[in-house]
Parts: sequence; C-alpha cells; structure tokens
Amino acid sequence: MLDARLPTDDDRIEDLTAVCSANLQTFSVEVSEEELENALSLLAGTLGGETRAKVFLLMMQRWFRAFEASELASRLGKSEGEVADAIEALSDLGVVEGRQFPSGTTYAVNRDHPLVTEIGAQSEE
Repeated sequence: MLDARLPTDDDRIEDLTAVCSANLQTFSVEVSEEELENALSLLAGTLGGETRAKVFLLMMQRWFRAFEASELASRLGKSEGEVADAIEALSDLGVVEGRQFPSGTTYAVNRDHPLVTEIGAQSEE
C-alpha cells in the first residue's frame, strides 16, 4: 500500500543522505552521516548555497541522465524558481549544461568540468 502522506524536508534530506551513503558504499568508502553533512556544507559553500549543492549532488548521483527543472524541484522539495536559480548559477560555474528541445530544456552535469571529474575520480578510489 502506498504511503499517502507527503514527504517532509527531513524525509527528503534523509533520502538524499541515504542515497549518498549507498553510492559511497558502492565505491567501498565508509562515511558517517556527520561526514556527509559536512561534505554537503562544504559543497554548499563552494557552490554558493545549499539548494545548489543539493541540485548538484542529485545530478551527480545520476550523472548518466538529464533532468527537467520541475523534476529536480519535485525530488528535492524545492520550488521550481529556487531550482531554476540554482541551475542558472551551476550553469554559470560550468558544472551543469542545459539542452533545449521542443518539449523543454533538460539539464545534466558537465562531465568535462574539473569539479565533476575530480568528484568522479574520488568516488572511484
């Protein structure tokens, strides 16, 4: 049976933390929840905000695909405006690329950006 309640921000953060933890464990890296929170905080400082960091992390977790802004907003429990601002800032930094299609624009991480390749290399160690 499906859970009818809407997820809270805490639920989403817990889900994001679990996904990050699972991804890191896939690469045989053991990280505590506190270390993940510290990493998110550091990334937020580097990218200029928590929403930007969360958008970037979600996109990095699924680096092989593109997202619409509305999907990212829904997954993160943020408004489309907040996510659009974050995407614009991440695009300005060069870590996210947009592609326009007749049906709309999709966004994906720029796999050639040094930050993206560095995080990818760290994950593989």
